[in-house]
Amino acid sequence: MKKILYIVNGNLIKGTGFSQRIKRQMETITQISDVDIDVVNSVSIRDLTKNYKLLTNTRKIYEQMNLRHIFFYLDFPLKIFKLFPNLFFRIKAKRIKRLVKRRKYDLVYCENLREAYTAYLSKKNGANIEYILDYHGVVPEEFRDFGDGAIGKFNYDYLKMMEKATIQSAKKIVCVSESFKSYIVKMYNFDDKNIFVVPSCVPKSYVKYDKKIRFKLRNNLGISDRKVIVYAGSAATYQCIEEMIELFGEIIKYDSSFYFLFLVAGTSRSIIRNKFEHLNINDSYFRIDSVDHELISDYLMASDYGMIIRNNSLVNVVASPTKILEYLSTGLPIIMTNNIGDFSNTPNQKCILDYDKLKKKEINASEVIDILNKVNRDYNFEVCKELITDKYTWEKYLGVYEKLINS
Repeated sequence: MKKILYIVNGNLIKGTGFSQRIKRQMETITQISDVDIDVVNSVSIRDLTKNYKLLTNTRKIYEQMNLRHIFFYLDFPLKIFKLFPNLFFRIKAKRIKRLVKRRKYDLVYCENLREAYTAYLSKKNGANIEYILDYHGVVPEEFRDFGDGAIGKFNYDYLKMMEKATIQSAKKIVCVSESFKSYIVKMYNFDDKNIFVVPSCVPKSYVKYDKKIRFKLRNNLGISDRKVIVYAGSAATYQCIEEMIELFGEIIKYDSSFYFLFLVAGTSRSIIRNKFEHLNINDSYFRIDSVDHELISDYLMASDYGMIIRNNSLVNVVASPTKILEYLSTGLPIIMTNNIGDFSNTPNQKCILDYDKLKKKEINASEVIDILNKVNRDYNFEVCKELITDKYTWEKYLGVYEKLINS
């Protein structure tokens, strides 16, 4: 029996792409035979104060996977990281070192850079461990470009040092795209044979296009005769909300039958509305709503095109957004920029835009409409179903995780 310590940072209760990936990934790993898994989950004090049931509900998630030993550590506020990054990580590393010594793990599986750096420091200071880094995205650039500006810019050099040390000392690496793999090999001269690409995935059950649900919801929303573009996600800076709305504003100048269905968290709805109003887009052209995550698929089926716009940051170039897989799961043709991970090369129907031209307002909206009018939803769903089944379901990667864990 191989003993694994699985260390995670973050709130798994949230319905984010990050938390979905971790939960689905853990469910996959627990299917490997002859593996005994313990979990350490670091939780921020801020999240805990917002939800006093956070630890109880998180424990239930792990217990549903039949994980018995669950350890929770409270993370220090990020201000401590900004001012004393060495202290922030060395205290965490001592905890992991003590746990490894006491329970004698064969392997430590680390979700993302912070937890892997903790394992690196534990190993450097005498813990008898090997660790796997599961790297979701380039963390230093995420902090610098899209996170808390003061923390990210102040600590960027420290974060790059963390990244280099952690990667070069890792036994193996999991990353989310071939673009990311190429970056790691080129940047840190890491052996590509020890890098495993596992993109963001969905369960097979997500792949669904039900026309009864589609027509009923379109009728209920009063959009039966509209060409519906949908966005489902957050209003974070890197999501390029303004660029999406500006493009939509140009589209409806040529074709007034288009409609924008904007699905975001409730706290962001007023922000999004202000952006539409700033561009003088009448509310007969859009709807801003918040829906439970389990209902997102229904709204995607009711729509005609999914939209995702990202800028040219390295963060996006190596990414694998869960949002795209959710769009593909219902056969949505996608309006997207040409700089998002590996998705420019997939065979599904899409309208690919050059981000620089979009930013400079050099995109011809009538040409975009011509492309969109040529798509065939039924045909695209069949293409997407085959694509997802072949490459983007968690079930597909069980063998990869078995190789990772057992080799």
